[in-house]
Amino acid sequence: MPAHGVRGIHTAGQHPLAEADRKALELHHGPHELAEQLPSSSSPDWCRPFAELFREAGCDFYRIDRLLFSPARVHITALESGRSFSAGRLAPELLARSFGG
Repeated sequence: MPAHGVRGIHTAGQHPLAEADRKALELHHGPHELAEQLPSSSSPDWCRPFAELFREAGCDFYRIDRLLFSPARVHITALESGRSFSAGRLAPELLARSFGG
């Protein structure tokens, strides 16, 4: 469900385009902060191997923080201003560790 005042988030591949009124952007501190909240790295469980998290969740997939299933890196463009914001990062070392590397 979109945040209060956000009229829509449209996607172009993995590049969301945020359409929101100025009041909503002030309430949510703008598209830059929205970008910071979206990637998987915003989860407190980020950087932990999935197998470990799955075991701790009692093998219940739905008990795992849903932010972990977000893209690793996001780019958001505010349609009103045309400004783009990026957040998150790729973590190949975490991927390798998750597969026993």
